[in-house]
Amino acid sequence: MTVDQEQAHQDLVDAIIIELERKQVVLPTLPEIALRVRSAVEDENIDAIKLAKIINADASIAGRLVQAANSAMFAGMVQTSSVQSAIGRLGFVCVRNIALSLSMSRLYDFKHDSKVYRAVKQVWKHSVKVAAVCQILAKHKTNLEPSEAMLAGLIHNIGALPVITRCADHPEFENNPDLLWNIVTLVEAQLGHWILQQWHFVDQIAEVPLNYRNLGRSHAGKADYSDVVTVANLIAQLPEPVNSLPAEWQSLPAYQKLDLDNEQCLELLETAGEEIRNLTLVLS
Repeated sequence: MTVDQEQAHQDLVDAIIIELERKQVVLPTLPEIALRVRSAVEDENIDAIKLAKIINADASIAGRLVQAANSAMFAGMVQTSSVQSAIGRLGFVCVRNIALSLSMSRLYDFKHDSKVYRAVKQVWKHSVKVAAVCQILAKHKTNLEPSEAMLAGLIHNIGALPVITRCADHPEFENNPDLLWNIVTLVEAQLGHWILQQWHFVDQIAEVPLNYRNLGRSHAGKADYSDVVTVANLIAQLPEPVNSLPAEWQSLPAYQKLDLDNEQCLELLETAGEEIRNLTLVLS
């Protein structure tokens, strides 16, 4: 590459970063079913019959919600076969979070087969794994709502989505994935926070993109969703099977907030392995 080509390349990168930092991007929108379910659950007059009718209007989400209710993560002694009975088992808040989580996959469903768009699939695959681990950590190591932790894990890197789709307009990134990920790393946290604010998520969820990479983050009080996502994100990056964990994790504030040590963490991952795999399949 000549000096002029390198300069042109850097100018392009700088222009895209400025555009993203100024939020001059196409904002991803929540799928219609997610908006309808969330609005319904916020209605004090909602009941299981009305909510089931809304969810049943989307056959894909309805079927996967029943599948989730029957998974090892949520299942009772008796299998359920209807959305209404799944609502009765899980409760409105959990159903809302699962429906939101299940609908998120549509944001990542691109038909293009370029290397840039394959990066979108890579982000989604990682998010699903983080979400499944978040559910387990919240369920066993905190008083947080597990389905809310799952949702936080699924959307922790939502800021990467508009970055990747914006860069897809430029062939320069097709054969330079490192450059693409450099841009993602620079702006995804602020973008993710902004997107979740626009989607009207509560602050503790909306701040997850800002916090989860900060391994030194410390705060007063009990573990929050950022702590759960921080640890889950580290776990999700490990090659499987997970047989050992880095010793330095035990000094991380988020790890300590979850009252974890490496022996406990490995035992939990082994014990809950089936739950994690099942939930990953449901979300995928």
